[in-house]
Amino acid sequence: FPVTIERGLDWVYKNKDRFNIVSIGLAQSHHRLWSGRQYCPTSQRNSEIIRKLLYSGIPLFVASGNDNDKNRVSWPACIPETMAVSAITNQTISRYSNFDQNLSDFAAIGEMRVLNAGGVVTSASGTSISTHVMAALWTQTRVEFPAFTFQETLDFLNGISKTVNFGTSTIKWVTAETLNLEIFKLTPEGYGLTQAQFEEISRCGLIEKRHSGLRQGNSSEKFCPK
Repeated sequence: FPVTIERGLDWVYKNKDRFNIVSIGLAQSHHRLWSGRQYCPTSQRNSEIIRKLLYSGIPLFVASGNDNDKNRVSWPACIPETMAVSAITNQTISRYSNFDQNLSDFAAIGEMRVLNAGGVVTSASGTSISTHVMAALWTQTRVEFPAFTFQETLDFLNGISKTVNFGTSTIKWVTAETLNLEIFKLTPEGYGLTQAQFEEISRCGLIEKRHSGLRQGNSSEKFCPK
């Protein structure tokens, strides 16, 4: 398992410029961890390739795991150089989601409708969903603001995030709606919509800047049916 991840990340590193890779979402996790303070299994080669990606400006978002463990996140999310992602349900950390107050970096929505391998739309939940959502939000930010450095991207997403309290701890929750609204505020001319129309569409979770209908400036009723 560690070797598979290492090889996959090494391929990403070698091909990052060819495919313009700006973020990675890793939905795999393993929760058979060591006990005690140093609970995270170590692998020098994995840590090295993760650091190489990080120093190249490419964050590795990793699922925190779905073991309802609110003290530890799964491997490899426990590796400090990764971005551990927990899940959010009804504006709080999901019951199933793992969380570590010292290692959890972000949270994102943990449930959505997805298209499975057989082409059927079904409901899915878990920190794997959250991880890919977070990686996509990072990528969208980099696409919209290509001049942003790694740190500027991180600061931007932290700045627009909502703070979710869990006991005496907190975690940053980033939503697509908030990100799109911030993008609209900075680049409104790209949408052909008034801010009121944009906010209505954004609340429905259907906003997508490059949707041809939005480019044509159609009314929100097409995208946000009553």
